[in-house]
Formats: sequence, structure tokens, C-alpha cells
Amino acid sequence: MRLLILSDSHGDAASCMLALRLHPEAEAVIHLGDGEDDLNGFSFLLKDKILIQVRGNNAWGSLLPEKQIVQLGGKRIYVCHGHNEKVKMTTELLIQSAIKENCEIALFGHTHRQESIYLPNPLYLFNPGSIRAGEYGMIDIIGNQIICVESKL
Repeated sequence: MRLLILSDSHGDAASCMLALRLHPEAEAVIHLGDGEDDLNGFSFLLKDKILIQVRGNNAWGSLLPEKQIVQLGGKRIYVCHGHNEKVKMTTELLIQSAIKENCEIALFGHTHRQESIYLPNPLYLFNPGSIRAGEYGMIDIIGNQIICVESKL
């Protein structure tokens, strides 16, 4: 299963659309906050895809959840923006939260920096960076294998 991971688009719907067009094979699209409206109007690109979104720290009035625990490709995934987990200072709270939820992957944004870390728990921490800066991520789940790829437009 291929996951397209976007975050921190901050009004840059065009970059979101480009990433969606580049990866029609993605079975799920996950937006990690700060730009939830940037996927509006692209239902033709999201057709037949799982869409998961969480609220970012700049999403005043948003009805999206602050975090979600989802099951995709047989893996439990902790999905958040990262501001509540204080990821600009440390990933320790994020790690603890993901482990508590028995997740194998923890996705976060907020820092606008791509990051891919494997911890032997096993836990993958993955930040796709900011799509507004042309950064996004892909995750392939093939059986028990998890492959995280930092990408650029």
C-alpha cells in the first residue's frame, strides 16, 4: 500500500495538486495539518483514495481531530500535526504517545523539516516537511516492510 503524506501547505493548493497528480498510485492521502482546505476542489484526484486529515496549529475553527490512530496496510499509524506533541523541541512526547497507542508509524508535521527516523521499538517517525516548500513524503507498506521516502516536487 502506498501512502502520500502532505503537511503544512498553508494555502498552497497548487503544490498539493501537483503531488496528487505525480502519485495517482497512492491508495491513501494523509494531510498532517495547516492547510486542510488546500485539498478542496480536488475530489477528481482523491476519488477512490482514503483521505485522512488532522488539524494544525493554524487551523482556527477547524472541526478536524487533533490526532488520529488509523490502520492502513496492516499497520497502526499515529497521525498528528505535532504542535501538541511539542515536536519543535523534541520528539519524545510523540514517541511516547505512539508507543502507548501500539503504533508502528508516527506521522507529524509542524517543523517544516523532512525527517525520517527508525527506532528499534519498532517505530518509524516520519515528517514529510512542508509541501509549500515542495517537500512531501511517500510510505510504502509491503507486508511487514515499511519504506519511508522523503520527496521533493
